[in-house]
Amino acid sequence: MAAPVKLTCPDIDKVIKHIKCAIRNADHGRKHSDAEPHLIKEFYDDIICELDDLEGTLEDLRKSNDLLRTWGEELTTEVETAANTINELENKLEKL
Repeated sequence: MAAPVKLTCPDIDKVIKHIKCAIRNADHGRKHSDAEPHLIKEFYDDIICELDDLEGTLEDLRKSNDLLRTWGEELTTEVETAANTINELENKLEKL
């Protein structure tokens, strides 16, 4: 049985990339704010742009995580049921 969601690592990598870029923009803005105060709004806009959609991406990851957890729990139940059935059948075989 295949997992119910695609790989989530690329989404995690995307979030990390945008956070790091926002940090670089903030650092760049801090270093240049005295020399180029007219660019401060541009630095803020760049940071907002990097962080803007991350909440949605993280919510998608939360949903994927929940689907994987539910799928794993269902598989665990199936394995336990199968193990119990096998045990019962082995016991019946021993009695034959």
